[in-house]
Amino acid sequence: MHGDPPPPTSSATVPATGSLGKAVGRGFSWLTVSLVAGKCFGAIAQLLLGRWISDEQFRDFAIVASFAAVVKVFQDGGVPQLLIQRGKDEFDRLLGPAFWLSLAFGMCGGLLLAAAAPFIAEFYETPKLAEYLGVVACTLPLGAPATVLRAKLRVDLRFKAIAVIAVFWFMLRQFSAIGFAALGWGVMGLVLPLLLVTLFEWAAASYATRIKPWRSSPDVREWPGLLGNSLWVIGTAMARGLSRNGDYLVLGRLAPDALVGKYFFGYQITTQIVELLATNLQHVLFPALSRLADDPDRQSKAILRTIRMLVFVAAPVSLGLAVTVRPIVEMLDESIWNHKWASAIPLMQIFAAAAPVRMFTDLLTASLSSRGEFRKSALVTFGEGLWLMIAAATAYTAFGGSLTALAACIAGAQTIFSVGLCAIMLRQFGIGPLLFFRAFLPSWLLSLASAAVAAGALSLLPASSGNPVKLAVAATAYALSFLGLARQFLRHDLDELSRVMPGPVGRAIRRVLLLPRHDAA
Repeated sequence: MHGDPPPPTSSATVPATGSLGKAVGRGFSWLTVSLVAGKCFGAIAQLLLGRWISDEQFRDFAIVASFAAVVKVFQDGGVPQLLIQRGKDEFDRLLGPAFWLSLAFGMCGGLLLAAAAPFIAEFYETPKLAEYLGVVACTLPLGAPATVLRAKLRVDLRFKAIAVIAVFWFMLRQFSAIGFAALGWGVMGLVLPLLLVTLFEWAAASYATRIKPWRSSPDVREWPGLLGNSLWVIGTAMARGLSRNGDYLVLGRLAPDALVGKYFFGYQITTQIVELLATNLQHVLFPALSRLADDPDRQSKAILRTIRMLVFVAAPVSLGLAVTVRPIVEMLDESIWNHKWASAIPLMQIFAAAAPVRMFTDLLTASLSSRGEFRKSALVTFGEGLWLMIAAATAYTAFGGSLTALAACIAGAQTIFSVGLCAIMLRQFGIGPLLFFRAFLPSWLLSLASAAVAAGALSLLPASSGNPVKLAVAATAYALSFLGLARQFLRHDLDELSRVMPGPVGRAIRRVLLLPRHDAA
C-alpha cells in the first residue's frame, strides 16, 4: 500500500526514527485537520441544537450517549486493537477470524442491549429510552466491519485516509442531527445519526482498503488466541465509556432533568477538542508505539514528545475558550437559545481550564496497550471511570443543584487522577515525575497566564460595553499574549508544530511568528 514497515518483532525491524517520526507527525497533522473540521461542525450543531432541543431532551440523550459509549466495545470485542498491537503480518493472517469474531461480538452485544433497554428505561423512569437504546443496539453488529477495516488503515499508518473519513463522518453526524432536530424529532433525531454514520464508515473504510473481510474464512481455531487478551481490551473500552460518561449516568439518576441537560450541554461545548484529540491519540499513538515496543528508549522519547505537543495544542485552545465563552454564550442565549444556557457559563469555563490534562490517561493506556499490557490498561481506565462516578455522586450530594460547584469538584477530581496516576505509572517507561511535569506544565501555565491577561483586559472595559466588544478584546488580548509568550519561552514547540503541520499551514505559522525557515533551523 504505502511501503508498509515490518512488525515490531525485534529492535532491528523497527522502522527508522526519521520515517516513523515523519509518519506520526503526518498522522497528527492530518488528524488535526479532521479535528478542526469536527470542532467547527460540532460548534454549528451545538449552536442550532441549543435552540431546538430542551434541557430535558439533552438529559435523555446524555444517558443514551453514555450507554452507547460503554457498550460500543461490543461492536468488535476489542479484537482490532489486538491485531494492531501484533503488527501488519499478523493482521493480514488473522483478518478473517478477527472479522467474524468481531461480528459475533457485535451481534451478541446488540441483542443484550436491546434486551436490557426496557430495564434501563425503567431505572431512569423514562420509557422512551428503550426506543433510543434500540437504535444504538442496531449499530453494534453493523459497525463490526468498519472497526476491522479502520484498524487496517491504522496498522498501515494511513492517517490521511482516516482523517478524510473522519471529516465526512463529522459532517454526516452533525448535519443530520441538525436536520432531524429542525423537523422536531427531539431525542430520536440525535440518536438516528449514530446509525447513519455507522453505515457510512463501513462503506468508506471498504472503499479505502478495498478489502472484503466477510469473504475470508472464520477459522474458529484462531478464536481462543484472540479471545485471551480481547477480554481485557473489552474491559478497557467499557471502562473508557465510564470515564467519559460516568458522571452523566450518575447525575442522570440523582439530579433533576434540567440540571443534567445543562451540565451535558455545557460540558460538550468545552471538551469537544480534547475528546477529539484523545480519539486521535488512540488512532495515531497506539500503532506507532506498538512498532517501538522493543525499543524502550525511543518509546519513552515518543511519549514525552506527544505529551508536550498535545498540551501545546490543547491548552491554548481550551483556555482561549474559557476567556471568550461568556460573551459568546450570552450573545447566543439572547439571539438564538431563548435564554436557556447562560447559567452554565461558569461550568464551561471550569471544564475548559482543566480540559488539557484530561488526555493524559488516554496517553497512558495507549502506551500500556502498545506493550501488550491490556490488563493494566483496563484497570487504569476502570479506576478513572469509578473515580469520576464517585466524584459526581459526592459533588451532587454535597452541593446539590449548583452547576459551578459540580464542575469544580468533578474537574478537580479528573485533574488529580489524570496527573497523579501518570506521574506514578509513566516511571515504567523511564519517565520520572520531573520529566512528565516539564513536558506539559510550560504550555498549560503560559495558557493560564494569557487567560489572566485577557481577564485583566476585560476588567478595564466600561461596564456598558457590549458582548461583541468584550469578545474582541478578550480574544485579541489572549491571542497576542499567548503567541508572544510562546515565541519567547516555547520556541522549540512552535518550530516542531510548524514542521508537522501540512506544508502551507506550517509555512504560514513560521511567517506569522517570524520563525526561521526549516532549512535554516
